[in-house]
Amino acid sequence: MKKAVLFLVIFLTSVNFFFNGNPLSKSYAQELAVEYLEEQFQGQKFILNNEGYYPGEGTYIIGFQSEDKSISGFLDVRKGKVRLDKGVAQ
Repeated sequence: MKKAVLFLVIFLTSVNFFFNGNPLSKSYAQELAVEYLEEQFQGQKFILNNEGYYPGEGTYIIGFQSEDKSISGFLDVRKGKVRLDKGVAQ
């Protein structure tokens, strides 16, 4: 009985990680996004929002918006690097 419960917990955790991403990787992707934005737009402060995970690519999509709402967009973070910047200056 204990083996069945343990197997079920491991299985459900694995399925959750597959569809939602690893929480540690998500945190790391957020840190990379903040570093990238600070480097690209010095002196601006940003709010991160609309974070998503695409399991097929292993990519975190992180939305951002500057505090004054002049810059907004999305960053694709994969394998420890920002792969694509879909930012829009208004």
